[in-house]
Amino acid sequence: MKYRVVYCTGTFDHLHDGHREYLITGFENGEKVVIGLASDDLLLSKNKAFPKEHQDFRERYQILYEFLQENFPERFEIVTVEELPGPGLVEKNPEKYREHVHLRTDIEAFVNCKKTVNSGRQLNRRRKEANLPPLPEIMSPSLNKDSSTDIREKTALKKWGPNHPYFLEQQGRKKESVSIWDRKK
Repeated sequence: MKYRVVYCTGTFDHLHDGHREYLITGFENGEKVVIGLASDDLLLSKNKAFPKEHQDFRERYQILYEFLQENFPERFEIVTVEELPGPGLVEKNPEKYREHVHLRTDIEAFVNCKKTVNSGRQLNRRRKEANLPPLPEIMSPSLNKDSSTDIREKTALKKWGPNHPYFLEQQGRKKESVSIWDRKK
């Protein structure tokens, strides 16, 4: 293994092959992987398309845990990400900012992918603000798999039909959607 501790983060909504690939990249490079799982409040606050089809935190946690336990027992830690530590968080609550998972000193590298490439820049910018060294970035291969939004869209299509106002509205939002990890604060 190249690193002792590697960090992965995401919503892991409707855990799919792209998520699995991303996590496997972490385990290929780290003895242990810390996985930041977005809370329901964080997930819903980001105004993602097809919100009625989101899995709640407990369901996402359970599915993620089962996948990790089956494939990488005793090599992972799941932590809840309540909020992304934007610049305002430092002033509001310096203690909480210092304890944020992105700033843990045991993490030696982080996994990123093409869909969330800006998250690495944000993570290392936040670390610099906290006087911590930047982390090396490990790029996960990107295989054009369905995204969680695509899966929620298919679920909504089956449930609501193609002409239902909710479905049509959410299709429009999907086109405007940006990953919560890529949004600038």
